[in-house]
Amino acid sequence: MTVDLLRYATAPFAEGARGPHAFDCAGLLADIYRQRGIILPPWPTPESDDEKRHAILAGMRDWERISKPEPWCGIALRVDSPILVSHVGCVLQDARRFIHTTAETGVVIERIDSPRWAARISGFYRWPR
Repeated sequence: MTVDLLRYATAPFAEGARGPHAFDCAGLLADIYRQRGIILPPWPTPESDDEKRHAILAGMRDWERISKPEPWCGIALRVDSPILVSHVGCVLQDARRFIHTTAETGVVIERIDSPRWAARISGFYRWPR
């Protein structure tokens, strides 16, 4: 299945947004999977950073951890803490870039090995088929 990444080109970040015009990181991941015909369980909209971390960890429990990136897998990142996951994105078809959204950037595509993100990667996750 193809994913229309252009639909995200001007999408802003909004906490708790699940699309189609704005997204938070979990909402963007879910929307990409929806385009691929996969409906992910809903993730709650957290009120605090601590709740965000718990929501992401709870949401990732159903995923299979994998050792390296593969097309359309989830990527878990540490943003607010050097040890706690607080952000997710989706690895793209080339398995070298990922798409994600933040309040500072809106939806962007960045390299997995970029200096900004490489040290913040907590893991890669495949949705069980």
